Amino acid sequence: MSTMSSKCKLQCRDLVTIKRKPTSCNSKAILHGKVAHVGSVSFADGDDWVGVELSGESVGWGKNNGTVCGVEYFRCARKNGLFVRQDAISRITTSPSVSSSSSSSSVGVL
Repeated sequence: MSTMSSKCKLQCRDLVTIKRKPTSCNSKAILHGKVAHVGSVSFADGDDWVGVELSGESVGWGKNNGTVCGVEYFRCARKNGLFVRQDAISRITTSPSVSSSSSSSSVGVL
């Protein structure tokens, strides 16, 4: 797999990596998930918001279930949803050099 620049247009179901600053409440600096919402939200200005359903080891590190301030943007389990600005996200794509029948994958940054 390879990581593409956050400048690429994100779409729902894209696999992504989220980088965030660790704090005393949040020690996990890199999260993984699937895009579930792209665009404007009612709780903040701008149209560059991305709602992510967390996956793998990131499950449980979210802030919501896809609903914020009574507005449902997507559905996921409690504390598995997260909204971030698009510039905090990198899309993960399958590298064309990796065979679909291969059990291993490589990760690189483009």
